[in-house]
Amino acid sequence: MKTITKIEVTDHFYLKQKTALIDPLRKGETYVKTKSIVITPMDVKEAYFRTNDPTFSPGILLYGKLLEKPPGSPDTIVTSYSSCRQLEKVKKSGLAKEIVPLHKEVIEASVDEINYPEMLFVYKIISSAFHESYGNTLLVNKMGLQGYLLASLFEENLSIYPSTRKRYKVKATFVSEKGLEEGDWDTVILWTTSQHLIDYIMEKVENPRKIIISPFSSCMKAKLPVEKIRKSILHVTWPNKNYLDDHIYRLDSLLTKTKMIKTINLSSLPIPLSFEYTRVIFGE
Repeated sequence: MKTITKIEVTDHFYLKQKTALIDPLRKGETYVKTKSIVITPMDVKEAYFRTNDPTFSPGILLYGKLLEKPPGSPDTIVTSYSSCRQLEKVKKSGLAKEIVPLHKEVIEASVDEINYPEMLFVYKIISSAFHESYGNTLLVNKMGLQGYLLASLFEENLSIYPSTRKRYKVKATFVSEKGLEEGDWDTVILWTTSQHLIDYIMEKVENPRKIIISPFSSCMKAKLPVEKIRKSILHVTWPNKNYLDDHIYRLDSLLTKTKMIKTINLSSLPIPLSFEYTRVIFGE
């Protein structure tokens, strides 16, 4: 059986290449040849705390092409999701491989002429979050890559907590603990995977009219105090018709200018595992 290349995390937390067998197809799946992947800080966190299985499997942000192209299928594809079940199912399959089986319901055509096609899923959920927010808005994020991109879409009425990073300029106010408690929030956007931070915010914020949560947080089973939010509208930003194409190009342009994703080639491995966003180019 043909062997392929995969990415693995060593015991000393280096990314390295290793040979592997191609995973068998299951019902509804088709083979995709990986062109590139983006490794997120969430992936790295999971790798650091994984004790028994060193295989590195981002399984979220992938760009590639179909090995066998049925009539009418896109030439290039990216992964997309509409449920936690889909996301977890794909993640477990180990997408840091040269050839991967993907279920047909989670692949879609890439957008032409963007520099980071792997980030299309992120662009869409950020655009959806912006579209669904209204009025006086609180963004809960430590101003990493996704927080910066989301904040950049706002022209007014945006506050951010916590005020840990101010590397890039955005049209927002960084609020204190007192500001959280005194604020009258129409929308609270929980764009964090930290349960501790979510708990803290929900303790301090009173009666938000709407709560928006990212799929990453939702699928990690983020817990919200039911009694405190029962009068709030809760919205999880899966990609849907509410995202806007012009937002995708704007977000891709912003990301390109900030250089917040490090790009490396597969041939550069092994390298130390980094807590930043890293794009690995597998090739054509």
